[in-house]
Amino acid sequence: SGSRVRCWAGWERALLRRNLSRIMRQLTTPGLNKHSVLAELAAKGGLDLRSLADMGQWHLYDFPELVCFRFTVPEMDFPPPLDSDRQVFLGPMIRRARSRQEDEALLADLTAFLDRQEPDHPILLMSLGSLVAVPRLIRAAIDAVASRPVTLLVATGMPDENSMPLPPNVYAAKWLPVAHLLDRASAAITHGGTATMNECIDAEVPMLIYPTNALAMDQNGGAARIAANGMGIVGRRVDDASELWGHVERLLGNPSYKDQCRVMKRHFDRYRNERVLDSALDRLID
Repeated sequence: SGSRVRCWAGWERALLRRNLSRIMRQLTTPGLNKHSVLAELAAKGGLDLRSLADMGQWHLYDFPELVCFRFTVPEMDFPPPLDSDRQVFLGPMIRRARSRQEDEALLADLTAFLDRQEPDHPILLMSLGSLVAVPRLIRAAIDAVASRPVTLLVATGMPDENSMPLPPNVYAAKWLPVAHLLDRASAAITHGGTATMNECIDAEVPMLIYPTNALAMDQNGGAARIAANGMGIVGRRVDDASELWGHVERLLGNPSYKDQCRVMKRHFDRYRNERVLDSALDRLID
């Protein structure tokens, strides 16, 4: 479909940018980047790195001579999974909600805030990861939901969140216990990181994705997979409040996004229920 074609084109553009970035690092920091180090180690062993590594893979080094464990499912892979018995899919690693003593005050404050909200208002959960703060996007999200019938919980990644002017339907903190909150969320605004993405699918929560560090991380790939499988929407970092709210309205108003998350969750559950990881390790040891 046109959507998958756009996903593929975006993937190829991102891959080209990553390869160009890798080449520039090799030229400007010879001997210090990971490609040069691996090439040197391979040469000391009498091996040619390029003959061992598939340089076209998204993860920079995919060694076809070695068994590669993939913490995902083939239904989630994009582009289509490799046809190789050395590519072993184990299912995703998903963080479950666990209480930590240092979170108790935050959870109590969150509970009190949610108790003051209208019970029929959808809850939006926003977290753009722990490595990059994007104040403009956070402000756009806050402005987008002001005076609208939704509740927004946002992890700002910034220590001065209390100084931000907030409408009564917005709760902001530097960090939020996402795994605790997803069961109550109707949609998530996230950065496309693998862990958060898997947690949202496990909770059947559709996503609006804004890759925040796409050149250095896995976020372009995560965004492409979510869009290609119909589990969410990929926004642009230049989206204003009106455009961001338009994406949210689509997520909340179209049940197919949640339905597709439920389909992928069944694939996730199958790998866990069939203990695929255990049997793969047994085969490898044998």
